[in-house]
Amino acid sequence: MAKWTKATLVSGHAIYLDLEKATGVKRVRGQGKDFTAVYCGGNIEPFEIVETPEDLLGMEAKPGTI
Repeated sequence: MAKWTKATLVSGHAIYLDLEKATGVKRVRGQGKDFTAVYCGGNIEPFEIVETPEDLLGMEAKPGTI
């Protein structure tokens, strides 16, 4: 069963992601960048979103990790 979540692209547009099809999620920081890259299925380019991986996955962030 699909596990959908709403996210916001860095462009400001809303997007709905099926987390069960996500193959990787990572936070990108530095050089003026601060976003989460979400890789889905066979897509080469990740979705660049503003929410943190913890927000997407419904987890609590551990102190000092964000």
